[in-house]
Amino acid sequence: MKKYSPALFFLLCMALSCTTESVSPPQNEEIKEINFDDYFTGKVFFDLPDFLDAEREIFLKGVFPVEKTVILNGASETQTLDSLDWELELGEFYKSDINKPSLMDKYAIQKIAFDTIGWLRLDYVPYKGVDVAVRRMEIHFSEEKATSVTIVKETKNMLNEGQKRLSYSRNGYEIKNIRSSLGGTTDTLEIKVNF
Repeated sequence: MKKYSPALFFLLCMALSCTTESVSPPQNEEIKEINFDDYFTGKVFFDLPDFLDAEREIFLKGVFPVEKTVILNGASETQTLDSLDWELELGEFYKSDINKPSLMDKYAIQKIAFDTIGWLRLDYVPYKGVDVAVRRMEIHFSEEKATSVTIVKETKNMLNEGQKRLSYSRNGYEIKNIRSSLGGTTDTLEIKVNF
């Protein structure tokens, strides 16, 4: 059995006792607590890389070609691809993994059930005042299996600020990147891939 230091236990207790501003769910949703034991299963949050790797195996058994559309500031181009470099194309998703020791006390977890249709959604949002790139992660489940992921990331520095919205499902994925510069210009890049 693994032993945990008193400092780690104290940090976990502090993280669990913090409050957060949370988005109120629609009336027919229920917010449930994540069990404390869940924090000791090896990973604190949803294992995004494992999910994407499993999806790659499903994707590779699928049928090519795939359709990829790139839209830059309104001008679009569509290509039909006979192959897809999964790690390169979905690299931004892999970079959004929040299972890092430095982030374990940064996010509030909401478990939202849609009992009438058998779906479940798991949301991660940073605690108030916490400065992290991933501002929201939503994982949708159907019959206890993850089916889609939506991630919102924000960046800000002295010269510009940006927001990325990443969405993945078994039908494909979308990446939308909006960057505003100090000079007042805004660039939008969208990538849409349909499987």
